[in-house]
Amino acid sequence: TLTAKAFDTVAPGLGKWLVTLAVWLFAISTCISWSYYGEQSAVYLAGDKAVLPYKIIFCALTIVATMDFIKTDAQLDNLTGIGTGVMLFVNVPIMWLLGSQAMLAYKDYIKRFKTGRIGAEHPPPTLEDLISGRDVEE
Repeated sequence: TLTAKAFDTVAPGLGKWLVTLAVWLFAISTCISWSYYGEQSAVYLAGDKAVLPYKIIFCALTIVATMDFIKTDAQLDNLTGIGTGVMLFVNVPIMWLLGSQAMLAYKDYIKRFKTGRIGAEHPPPTLEDLISGRDVEE
């Protein structure tokens, strides 16, 4: 790849191995973070009983994805496009519904930060206050 060749100009022979290792680590960390994010979403939507089915489906789809199912980069592009579309379909209406509340919370945070009510001398709110919404001043 172009990146590996660029590394090879500085440290000959290192580029291929360094880029391969970096891509592998990125792929593994992405799988771990996406599985955790999805698991937490499943818990939020359906409770703790949804964790095992989610893990089984996630692992099965990971195995299917590594098989000879995707043969060309166009197929991979189509699959990722579908995934992005599904996420947009779910998230855009939620952003429309909750966007004003998010902006109010952001403006409240900036106001408290500028007036000195947030800083090193003020401890962060407790988790219970965050969950119940008591951390946002009216």
